[in-house]
Amino acid sequence: MGIHTAPTQTAITAGILLGALGFAVNWLNPALFFGVNIFFGSFFVMVALFRHGTGAGVLAAALAASYSLFYWHNPTGMVIWVSEALAVGLMLRRSRNVVLLDTLYWFCFGMPLFLLYHVLAQTDLSLAILLTLKHGVNGIFNALAAALVLHLANLSQPLRRPGEQPPRFHHVLSTFMVAAILIPGVSYVVLDIRRDIAQEKQRVTQRLHATTNLTRQTIETWLAEKTSDVQILASLVGDPQTIPPPAIQKQADLMQLLSPHFVKMSVQNSKAVSVAFVPAVDEEGRSNVGRDYSAMPYHRILRKTLKPTVSDVDYGTITKGPRLALFAPIVIDGQFRGYCTGVVEISRLTEQLRIIAGNRAVDITLLDRKQQVIASTDPSLRMMERLEPGKETEKLPMGEGAYQLVPRNRGLTDLQRWHLASFGMDSLLNADVPWSIAVSAPMSPFLTDLEQNASRGFALVLVLILFSIATAQVASAAFTRPIARLEEITATLPLDLIRHQETEWPQSGIREVAGLVGNVRQMAATLQSYVRELQTLNESLERRVAERTQDIRRLNEELEERVQERTAQLKSALLHMESFSYSISHDLRAPLRAVNGYAHILLEDFGPALPAEAQRYLVQISGNGTRMAALIDDLLTFSRLSRHPLRKETVEPAGVVRDVLEELESERTGRTVQVTVGELPPCQADPSLIRQVFANLLSNAFKYSRKRDDARIEVGSFRKDGATVYFVGDNGDGFDMAYADKLFGVFQRLHRNEDFEGTGVGLAIVHNIVTRHGGTVWADSAPGKGATFFFTLP
Repeated sequence: MGIHTAPTQTAITAGILLGALGFAVNWLNPALFFGVNIFFGSFFVMVALFRHGTGAGVLAAALAASYSLFYWHNPTGMVIWVSEALAVGLMLRRSRNVVLLDTLYWFCFGMPLFLLYHVLAQTDLSLAILLTLKHGVNGIFNALAAALVLHLANLSQPLRRPGEQPPRFHHVLSTFMVAAILIPGVSYVVLDIRRDIAQEKQRVTQRLHATTNLTRQTIETWLAEKTSDVQILASLVGDPQTIPPPAIQKQADLMQLLSPHFVKMSVQNSKAVSVAFVPAVDEEGRSNVGRDYSAMPYHRILRKTLKPTVSDVDYGTITKGPRLALFAPIVIDGQFRGYCTGVVEISRLTEQLRIIAGNRAVDITLLDRKQQVIASTDPSLRMMERLEPGKETEKLPMGEGAYQLVPRNRGLTDLQRWHLASFGMDSLLNADVPWSIAVSAPMSPFLTDLEQNASRGFALVLVLILFSIATAQVASAAFTRPIARLEEITATLPLDLIRHQETEWPQSGIREVAGLVGNVRQMAATLQSYVRELQTLNESLERRVAERTQDIRRLNEELEERVQERTAQLKSALLHMESFSYSISHDLRAPLRAVNGYAHILLEDFGPALPAEAQRYLVQISGNGTRMAALIDDLLTFSRLSRHPLRKETVEPAGVVRDVLEELESERTGRTVQVTVGELPPCQADPSLIRQVFANLLSNAFKYSRKRDDARIEVGSFRKDGATVYFVGDNGDGFDMAYADKLFGVFQRLHRNEDFEGTGVGLAIVHNIVTRHGGTVWADSAPGKGATFFFTLP
């Protein structure tokens, strides 16, 4: 895997985007277990580093690691992760094994710095070791994941960036070998930790259930004993309304002697006024008899239910301290006649709870219906303190009635909060007594054991990392070194074969690689024999080519001599043709002018005296002479075109057409002719020759549309197959396309002279000019529907 220097803007954009993804993943912060989190943000940092260069990696690391400022409230995380991106990016210039480089960083710098930070922060040593090992495994695992993803992407041609080389087989093989060991190892450690957590939670839940059940049984027995004593008193006193108070007082004194666990006992009549009390006076010497307790809620409860009940913890009206009272109604003939009260010391109940807690490493708290503390083995809880767990703690259910009680964040880290957390379970005492039992166990001992187990697991993973990297380096090198050497040999093999150089072939203990080397070696030997044969044939061919070259050189010399002879003959013929043309222009024109002149004189001077038939003959002589002169002129023009040198330049056809139309203005006299000139793009042509083309085509258009009352002539162009096509069209007489192959021949005419005068040379001149320019000319027509002539000029 190589380092690619991306354009600055692309690298910055990639760094910001991948850094933002890393920050978002870190913010999700998946927890491995209590307060120990896994950070996957460095995965995106490594992708930015490997894919877009060191600058993008450092930028992404700074953004992703900025989460640690919120989570740890210090820049240590940013320093370590930015340093990781910078160090690995610089080392990638020497080696492309990113997993090895990242492992070196974490062992040499990352983990020591983490450990130093936790020691300076006075973190518990076992916890500091766990976090250091976890961060090392976390960082190396993320680098491995990024390397795997990028290797897979580079192995696929559609996912590979343009110009990017595929990864080296050695790096791919070593990365996958490390992954084959590390991924199962990390998975095993994580699953083992989670299994330990689940088992410990199960054991804690079972212990909480057992403690709760024992507590319920003990408290129910204790309450039953105390309530029974109060019920006995209620059965002995009789009706407080009719029995004399001294008799009732005597029964109360006796019961208090028999039940010394009651600190106070009393009997109240149906109006809740005390008629007997033990002790008879309070600490201030005032009598306890005759006091009115009708304001107490238990009076109404007893009157309504006619069943024993237990009070909440409250302050007594006599003793200014927390008390727990048990009540039993006095029922005679189904009527409520009063009730008896027994007050016990809370300390007695607390002693019972301590006996239950014993060595179970739990705290037991008994709460009344108001969630006030009745008794507790937790020394931090005060009597009658109201418990409100939702205010300062967070309750996390565990199932089966158990839960975890975690302090809310008050400037504490997650690990500190979990170390202050506890397991708990709440349960009602029973349906008759609305008390609840709260059993809790601190999580700190459990976390300490868990941290030690996790530290051993992560240490094992780091050992596996070192082992897997070393094994992968040795194994992949043993496998790929012969292949790499074979690649070097095959790169220079053609030249070595030509030079007959000896090749030192690699050796391999792997059968497939050894077979590959053997096959290439055999192929090289075969190619060597072919090269020798080819060299022999080449030498023979070179001799034969030399001989043929001499023959060709001799034939070229003979051919040049013949060409020179033919050229001289052609020049001579051209001179004779020019001389012939000159003779035609002078020797034929002079007699022809004389004939035409004498015929014209005869008609003018002697015409009236001559017979009509003689006059007709003279008119025919004059007309034929004029046509003969025009024919000679056209022939001379056609002949000169073949010798005219072609001088191409940029020509504006629109201006040429405008000049030709001005010259042909006489053709419009006495006629109605609509001439339309469309867009005519510039072209490269000989100005005088292209003028001749438009002149001949427009002259024909005027001539052959002469019989039309509404004659129309159109000049324009269009694009076809990338070339400009010019055209001149009319709505004149037209012609039959069956004779179109004769249209551009010399002296070829498709109309009679009586209908339209002409020599049959004009279109031949157009064809000659267009062809000399490298273009083509053609026509489209129908009898009576006009004709359109098209031509191209490349």
